[in-house]
Amino acid sequence: MRTTYPASVPVSASFVKTGICQNCRVNALFDEEPRVEYSFYVDYDLAAEHQKILSFIMRFVAVAGALAYVPGTVVGAVERLWAVVAVNTIAYAAVAAIAFIPGFGYRAKLTVLVGACLAVGAVVLASTGPLGAGYVWLLVGVALSALFGRKRAVALTIGATTAIMIGWAVALALGADGRGATPWNVAIIGASVLVICLALSMVIRRLQDSLAEAFEERSRLAESLAAELQESRSTKDRLEATLAEEDRLLRELQHRVRNNLQTVASLLSLDERPSAGRDSAADDPLDSARRRLRALTVANDCFLDGPDGGRAEAWGLIRSAAQSVDDGRRGVDCRLAYEDGAFATIDPHAAPLVAILVSDVVAGLARFGRVSLTVEPGDRAVAEIRRRDPGECPEARSVYRGIASGRVARSAEPEVRLSFVEPDDDVGPGIRLEYREGRVST
Repeated sequence: MRTTYPASVPVSASFVKTGICQNCRVNALFDEEPRVEYSFYVDYDLAAEHQKILSFIMRFVAVAGALAYVPGTVVGAVERLWAVVAVNTIAYAAVAAIAFIPGFGYRAKLTVLVGACLAVGAVVLASTGPLGAGYVWLLVGVALSALFGRKRAVALTIGATTAIMIGWAVALALGADGRGATPWNVAIIGASVLVICLALSMVIRRLQDSLAEAFEERSRLAESLAAELQESRSTKDRLEATLAEEDRLLRELQHRVRNNLQTVASLLSLDERPSAGRDSAADDPLDSARRRLRALTVANDCFLDGPDGGRAEAWGLIRSAAQSVDDGRRGVDCRLAYEDGAFATIDPHAAPLVAILVSDVVAGLARFGRVSLTVEPGDRAVAEIRRRDPGECPEARSVYRGIASGRVARSAEPEVRLSFVEPDDDVGPGIRLEYREGRVST
């Protein structure tokens, strides 16, 4: 019997083979990507496994049976039990022939093996009496028929065993040599053998039925798991499609935002002052607006280029925002605090505020000389913007107070914090910007 069941888990039984195959379906009308569907199968071939075990048993009997055949034949010849010698020889030859000659079917092998057991058991029982091994061979025949045959084969084997016992009892009643056995003894022994045969066959058949039921239960569970897996796969595909669509729409929105920023920057440039006016110490409102627009454009570009769900790397965002301030009249030296190490990322909500704050700090300090930018790698985004010339600079503290009390800095708290950095022997004072993971209030 070979049956194929859908399943998603292998069944732990010796007669079960499992496999997984992938079926690709392509919708040619809409030119979609191939959709991979998983189908699970369980190859259930109990008859083939029985055939394999039965063939192994017959080859084992043909090889190891010589250990019992040779002494039994010699003793039978010495004791002049020619019936035992003949039946043993015929049974052994038949089993050996079927075991090693190909072409015999499953039923033929089982019939020969069970028939040999019954024949040897009947002859040994009649020749040696109740002290011989005839009962053992009869019980072996019943056990083999229960293991490898159907219910009809079991019934026929038990019926043949009962007929052998009845025939022996009748022969004893007619005057045959019972070698110490009487018809009543044989009747009692036969009843016991019949009960043992029935109990043995019932236990074996019950175990096989329980095994088959357990396999059916596993098959039903496998079907349920396969359906749930397919449903999970479909849900995953729908979620991935939804996320991909959201990402596409979000990027389209960011492109439109960038275009709008460029449009606003172009409009502000229409009212740009002459180049002679650019030597003033402070930015006028138009310069400040254009500078902040460039910072927002930088944040938007970093968001679009971010590999981690739109998150911007701290080093790239802060450096680009600082460099966007350098329009030819300010010098900004951007460098890393360390050559190696991973940098923190900034979420899309905080990136515009961080870019604007960096732009404001660089622009404020650059009015009083060249500035340096240092970004430290690590779990937090930390940047220090300082005057390159050592020594005190009271104006730097005024820049810090003006930016720290502004609306942008207050909106970025507490995720973005500003602090004043005192001068040292190498560089002048500056402002420290520290970003911690969180969502800023906008």
